[in-house]
Order: sequence, then structure tokens, then C-alpha cells
Amino acid sequence: MTTPVRTLPIRLDPLPGEALDSWLEAVSARTETPFGQTLHHLGFPSRTQQSRGAGDLRPPDWTILLRDEEVHRLAHASGLAPEAITAMTLARYFPHAIHLDLERRHVDRKLLWGRGSGSRYCPDCLREHQGRWQLFWRLGWAFACTQHSRLLADCCPECGRFPRHRPHSGQSVPRPGLCGHSPRRPDAPHTRGCGYVLASTPSLQLSEEHPASKAQKQIQEIIENPTMVTTGAYSHRPQPARQVLMDIRAVAQRVLADLPDEYLAELLPDDLVTAYLTSRPSASSAPHRSRPGFLPPGEPARRPGFMAPTRAISTAVAVAIAVHILNDPDVRTGGALIRTIHQARRPHLVQPIIASSIEGWGRELSPVLEAIHLASIAPTLRPSLQLRYRTATRFPRRPEAGPSPAKERARKVPTICWPPWTARLGTLDGYPTQTLASALSVLLLSAGQQVTFDNAIEMLDSPIDPLTISRVTRRFVRQQSWNDLSLALTRLADHLDGRPAVIDYERRRTLDYEQLLPDRRWQEILSQTAAPADLARLVGTARNGLIRKISGTHQSLPTREAPPSSAQLRAHQAQFRRLASAETLAALEREAEKFIAAQGISSEPVAWSPPLDLLDGLQISGTDSASRAVPLPHALDTYGLSFDSEQYRSDFAPESTDLIGLSPTEVLAPAMTSRYAWLRLERFAAATAYPSMTQAAAENGAPAGQLMEYTRRLERELGCMLLIRATSGAPQRLTPAGEQLVAAIRTVSAEEVTRLVRRKQRTAAETANEPAVQGDLK
Repeated sequence: MTTPVRTLPIRLDPLPGEALDSWLEAVSARTETPFGQTLHHLGFPSRTQQSRGAGDLRPPDWTILLRDEEVHRLAHASGLAPEAITAMTLARYFPHAIHLDLERRHVDRKLLWGRGSGSRYCPDCLREHQGRWQLFWRLGWAFACTQHSRLLADCCPECGRFPRHRPHSGQSVPRPGLCGHSPRRPDAPHTRGCGYVLASTPSLQLSEEHPASKAQKQIQEIIENPTMVTTGAYSHRPQPARQVLMDIRAVAQRVLADLPDEYLAELLPDDLVTAYLTSRPSASSAPHRSRPGFLPPGEPARRPGFMAPTRAISTAVAVAIAVHILNDPDVRTGGALIRTIHQARRPHLVQPIIASSIEGWGRELSPVLEAIHLASIAPTLRPSLQLRYRTATRFPRRPEAGPSPAKERARKVPTICWPPWTARLGTLDGYPTQTLASALSVLLLSAGQQVTFDNAIEMLDSPIDPLTISRVTRRFVRQQSWNDLSLALTRLADHLDGRPAVIDYERRRTLDYEQLLPDRRWQEILSQTAAPADLARLVGTARNGLIRKISGTHQSLPTREAPPSSAQLRAHQAQFRRLASAETLAALEREAEKFIAAQGISSEPVAWSPPLDLLDGLQISGTDSASRAVPLPHALDTYGLSFDSEQYRSDFAPESTDLIGLSPTEVLAPAMTSRYAWLRLERFAAATAYPSMTQAAAENGAPAGQLMEYTRRLERELGCMLLIRATSGAPQRLTPAGEQLVAAIRTVSAEEVTRLVRRKQRTAAETANEPAVQGDLK
């Protein structure tokens, strides 16, 4: 429109936060001019012009959005700054708190809880400000007045319609504070409207510390000051205001859709719960289809919360719980509350919720809410998926898409996990340490990555199979160490991902090791280091140890000494560890340095291991400096020979004297853990009289594996090493602790030990004010 507008004869400043339609009505009432004439005076087109095809001349509501020329015309007529005019429209909240269709000048109701029309209101505010309306009340996020601590009203109690559902009639002078809808009585003047005094509308009174009041204050702060949110769960990863509101909407939608009524009292005050339950229609009431502009009887049965709730009380309930969940800095606590909501709704759900299911729990969610969702389903995920989604960390997340991140990490991970890390991460009875080391490397590569065990095995060129890895993880879960192990692997993965590769293991796995440590060079090393003559025949053992150290794999070359994986080979490895001096090992280290230099590798060490302080604070069941087990020996830690936990204990653990000074019954008491404990003790004592467990088994008709398992179990129960295992040329022998145990077995009877154990149990039960254990020992 090109016709210039005249200035208003009376200037009226808008109130802080006032809506444009409210200010226009106040101007019209002040000048006692019909509302249509006021709009015409300010250059706004009439409805007649719109109907004649004026296109974009008239939106459904001027309060939604004004064009630049409209802003400047209104600023000229009113004497207000253009910024003050724009601040009275919903464009003030675009795009962080509302989504607008800029062409059609409509509010998108499917995003950010936008309201297409209408406004809630605070009766006290209308009374104090002579019927002037706040712009914030137009948002779907408005449900309480933080100034007067009361719930906002939804509709006119007289006619049952939403206020400001349609623009004010242009034929009458506005009456601020009164309902302007057409009256219910057909004989009443149409232009006078309903006329109800909205300031007298009743609504729920809240306290300042009420969860609904605090939630509204927080929402209003986010909307009015749209900066990065850094509190609560967002302290881990700050998010912009729009993203936080999208998260609150997503959680509130789950509350309205899934939370049963009986759980509300556990999360909210009684007054809010009562008001919410009484506001909904009863199950026996007949279905009612609401008319446009009228308050419906309740929230929609299908997808409640997908769009802005129609009632302030529903919004208050949903948002208060959502804010409570997102305000906790620990995403696992928020995840537990989300899990409670879903379990309460689906108590008989047979199929657990999986990671792909939560993708439909909201649109455009932030990484923070995704972390809370992942934490909510973590207990139902398989161990491999818990590792993939990093659920043991403070901030679970989805893995990056594609195989590239995993391929990059595979360059930094050896096929068999570093020996210090394998020893620290724990042992599993029945699994050789070498198998466990292979499984740990595959698990490490899988941590936080979108790769399967098959893919990880292929990347690492590992001989292990997926079934064995699954069994290993289940064993860790059963012994209740999986959570800390998963966290340890995730920390290690993050450490590797954040740094360049110290050793490119992918390249090391492809090197040709045929020329490593020829026989002649081995003889020279033995001569230079004055090594024992028995080492001369162990050249294959030394060579394969170097290959494993350099490559980080199970690779080995054929030897004349023993077939691979045979007991004789393990005996040769144990003999090598006993005979090799520090000078011999240092010479082999120099030989390894020369070999990798000849392969064109100049910037990498021969071997490397990540720092073990990454495990600080974790309850790991493996070897550490504070436990009774000794640190890894030099020949094992720096030389890279494959090792077995049994060989390690027998060859390098000190001859423990932890049982010295105890009486025979005190020595035996820790081992009396079941009804078969005395049988194990007797068989152990009998087997130690033979040069080896194999010979003891042959003479007594018992399986050698069973005797070895008896020995391992006794060592765990007593906390010290009892037997130094036999090797080629050296029979098994008892440690001092083992000798004392055997002497105790031959001194006391089973009945004496049983009485001692019962006495200790009764004392412990009385101390704990619990009944003593009755019946047989279990």
C-alpha cells in the first residue's frame, strides 16, 4: 500500500511483553474508535480487500508476523521504534521457540508446540493491567504465571471458547479484559460479544517453589534469553535454546502418552495431580467432537503431546516431569526415569526395547536426550550393544555411521591386546590368556563403533571367532565385572581415537618376518651375552616371541622345537623366560629395532602399551599393584612372548608366605566354601606328592584338568600361590604356603574345620543381628 498513514492523535506505549493485538485494541479503546477504523487508519487492509484477492495483504492474525513495510507504517503512526513493533509479534520467538511459515504467515503447530490461534491468560495480570495481554501467553509453552504463581486459564468460563481465537470484531470498540466472542444468547448484540470479565476466571494457585512454577520459570528463561543451555544434563554438551525445547517436547510427549495415572503422585504434588485427573473426561462419558475455538474435553487419544496440549494443566504436568528429567546432570538418572515410564506403560512387554525403537521417541533430538534414551534401555541391551552405545560412560551415544572410524582405530589396535592391559582387565577360568587377549582387542575395536564382531575380527586378522567373544562377554557379565570392563575399553578407545597411532599395527600385521633373527645371528647374541647353552636350541621360541612383540599378533614361524600350541611349546616358553638374562633380552630388543628399520619404519618404537592410569577408579578384577599378584615380569612385559596365566603364576609369582603364622584350622577355613571342599583339599595334598599333575592323575585315576582346577580354586580362595607347576626338566613343587596347607590338611580333620567355620558364621550373624546359618555348608 502506497498511501501514507497519519500519526495517531493519542500515543500509547505498549506494556513490556505485550502482544500486538492487545496494544492495537488498547489504542482503539483509548481513542473510542471501532477496531476496524483503527486498523484502517494504520494502513492495515480490511477483510474485504483480502476477499478480493489481495493475496498476502491480510494474515489470519497480525500478531503472528508483519512485513517490513507494515512495521514502518505502524512505527510512523505510533511513534514507536520498528524494533518495538516487531517485539510485539510472534516473530520475536522465531525460530528458537516457534516455527513460522513466513510466506503464509502461519504458525506451524507440528513443531515446537506452536499454537495456531488463541491465547491462555492470567486473570491477575489482566486485572492489574486493565485487560492488556502478554505475547508469551500465545505460546504453547505458557501454562503458568510466574509473577502471580498460578496456572493460566485456558478459556472463557462463560462461553467456553479460547480467547483471541479470532481477531476482534472491526465494528465495535474493544473492551479490554472482557471476552470478545459472540454471545451464547441469540438475542444479544453480536458486536458486544460474550462480555465475561476474564479477570474473575478461577485457576489453580501455585507456590513459588512448586515444580510447575519452577518449570515455567526455566522455560521462560530459555525462551526470553535464547542462549546455549549449560545446566543439568546439558552440562555435558551445551545445546541451543531451540534444541532444548525440542527435547522437552519429546519427553513431555512420552509422559502424556505412556505414564499411567498412578505414577503421577510419585513425581508431582497432589494439587497438580488432582487438577490434572479431574480435568479429563471420564472413561464412561460419551465421545465429544470439539468445535473450532472451543476447549475440547481432553487431550487427543492419538499421539497426545505431538502438538501443543490444549489445556494448561496437561502442559504443566508434562513439562514439569520433562524438566525434572533433563535437569539431572547424571543422564543415567534421567534414563532410569524414562525407563520407569515405559515399564509402567508396558509391564508385560516380552520383547525388550532396542536402540532402533527409540528413534521414534521424538524429532530432531539433541545428543543429550539421545544419551538419556540410550541410558534408559541400557539394562536390556546385549553386552556388545552396551559397548557399541557406550552405556557404561556418563554420556552414551550412537556410533558414527560408516566403517571409516573403525578402520582408523584398527590401525592402532594389536590383534592380541597389550599384555599389561590383558593382565589388568581380568582373567576367566577356562579361557587361556591368549584367547582372552584376542577377545579384548575385538571388543576394543567394537567400542563405540558400528561394526559387528565379524567385521572387527576381519579388520584385526584375528583367529578368534564371534561365538567365543560372545561367551567371554557373558562370563564377564556373570561375574559382575562387565560394566567396569566396558568402561575401561571405552576409555582406552577414546584415548586411541584422540591421538595419532604410536604403532601402525595394520602395517605390522603385513610385514614379512622370514628374515627376522636368523640362526646364525641368534648364536652371535648368545655368545655376546654369555647365555646358558640350553638357550641355543630355543631359537624358534625367541624368534616367534619377537614376531608377536613387533606385530601384536599370534603370528609364528614353524620351529624344530615343538609343534604349535603343544604342551611342549609352552614348556619351552617357560624355560626361555627362566634362562634369558637381561643382556640377552636387550640384545633381542636391538635386533627388533634393526628389523623394523630395515622395513622402512623409523618413527615407531618396537613395542608400546597405553598408560594404565586410564583404569583409575575402576573395580577391575585383574592384576594391579595393590593386589597380591606381582606385576608382569620383564621378559613378559617387554619381550612380547605369548603367555598363559597359569605359567605366569608358576614361573614368576613369589613363593608366598601369606599363611605363615596361622593355625592349621585358620589356614583351612577360607577353603571350606562348599560340601565338597574337603575332597578338594585331600586330592590336592595327594597330587602334590607326584612330579606333575599329569602323573598324579595317571596314578590315581583322576582327570589332570580336574586336579589343576582344584589347585587354581584353592589359590583363589586362600589368596596366594600354592604350587609351582612342572616344566620340562623341573618337577612341580610346593611353595611355603603350599607346604603349610598340606601340613594343615594332614593335621586336622574335616569336622574341626567345619566347627570353626560354623563358629565364625554365628559370630558374624550375631554381629549383623541376623540369624545364624543352619544346615550344611553350601
